[in-house]
Amino acid sequence: MNELKKSFYDRVLKIRDVDEDLVDELSKMKLAVVGLGGLGADISAALVKNGFRYFKLIDPDILLYTDVYRGVNFKSDDTGYFKVEVVKKILERLASDVEVIIYPQTLTDFNIDRLFRDVDLVIDATDNIYSKALINRYSVSRDIPVIYTAVKDNKGVIIFLEPDKTACFECFHPDIEDVDDGYINGYGFQYIYSIVYSIASSEVTSYFLGYDPKLHGSMVRVSPNLDIEINYLSKNPQCRICSSKAAVEYPDFDYQYFLKGDTFIYTSDERVRLDIERLSRELAKKHILFRRGDAGVFFEYYGNIRVGVSYSGTVVVIGVTGFDEGVSTTRRLVEDMLYQFVID
Repeated sequence: MNELKKSFYDRVLKIRDVDEDLVDELSKMKLAVVGLGGLGADISAALVKNGFRYFKLIDPDILLYTDVYRGVNFKSDDTGYFKVEVVKKILERLASDVEVIIYPQTLTDFNIDRLFRDVDLVIDATDNIYSKALINRYSVSRDIPVIYTAVKDNKGVIIFLEPDKTACFECFHPDIEDVDDGYINGYGFQYIYSIVYSIASSEVTSYFLGYDPKLHGSMVRVSPNLDIEINYLSKNPQCRICSSKAAVEYPDFDYQYFLKGDTFIYTSDERVRLDIERLSRELAKKHILFRRGDAGVFFEYYGNIRVGVSYSGTVVVIGVTGFDEGVSTTRRLVEDMLYQFVID
């Protein structure tokens, strides 16, 4: 460990039984963080300060003004950029030697193996039960531990599960495919988000330091008046996901198209790369550009529609009245313009 890093971790290295080798071990661990609202962003930042140095950040969305409240590290100047790009810059400001790979796209059944293949732990901070089920099934099939987090109705939840050693997510959330509305309203005061990200980052760090993670196999609920309830989650012997010896199949859900509120998100099912610089120049001829970042461009389309396009082909359409309008707007963008800027 060089002198600069020793200085950074001066207070940590004063802890009994913590030495340079132990802190260096954390820097070798590979983490995937899915969902970069207030929870995902702040968990990532806390883990950088704890010594982690390798992150895969996955989120298809644009950071809006309403998101700034939820994240301690977000600033109003960050709005209009893709969340993965904003969080990458936050982490790089915290530590110059951090390695961050960003994926401005939805986690899907056709890209999950490529994105998760080499990670040691997944942190789920998504806002829908469908993505959590997808992560759970990959986790079970590949023996990767997962920490699930959420804020709902000003209450916080943290769940730490590890295949073969604990229950899986669908032991206590069966029949995912039958859920009509699997979205989680992330409403809460800032202090609830702060408690959740602090507990989650503590559990990740304890796990890799070899400490006994107190929440392993359990669910933590944090109430608005700060009551903390911890319940052990029993393994369901009839769970069709983790008790079966058959190959794990992904949920029967179309992850390529997401509609939540007035925001529609499309993720390409092919590995493509767009020339964002050329695309931005072309868009500027007809539209107002709000942001042009490294990950993509955000612009005013027609009427009250705002659109974000990432270099990976993700399209975020904000201001739609329903699923059909989201599909038609995306199709028009892809067919009339975006295909011209594919470079890979």
